[in-house]
Amino acid sequence: LCLYSKQPSPDRIAAVPSISALQQMNLNYLVTLVQAFQSGNLAAFDRCLLQYMEPLVRGGFYLQLEKLRLAVLRNLMKHAYECNGCKPQMKLSVASAALKAAGQPDDNLTVQALMSNLIAKGHLKGFMSLQHDCVVLRKEDPFRQNE
Repeated sequence: LCLYSKQPSPDRIAAVPSISALQQMNLNYLVTLVQAFQSGNLAAFDRCLLQYMEPLVRGGFYLQLEKLRLAVLRNLMKHAYECNGCKPQMKLSVASAALKAAGQPDDNLTVQALMSNLIAKGHLKGFMSLQHDCVVLRKEDPFRQNE
């Protein structure tokens, strides 16, 4: 999001604005959204998108924020990875526990699909090993943000 004329613009997505900048520009409805994005809280992110859908659609950037859901999921998996000791092999049960804590479906097939999407879209660097029921992550910077 980029702050421009007191409204984030859909064609200027570059960096997450600071909480203080949002408050200064009287965009308080975005504070919770940014906090949910940074912490990887999928439930809060979805709740904010639903709650503030009207001003987001009016501002013309609801769909851009909807696309950020995978980035929120990436942040959630990054926190799970760090809680798991930053090991290059992360069991799918760890990802499942993180999703369950976020109030999301945590069945094995859903976890595999979400992790596959993260890998395919470049949010996560690594590959899935269904034989060992884990995701093998790149040792250096497996959660690098897309450029």
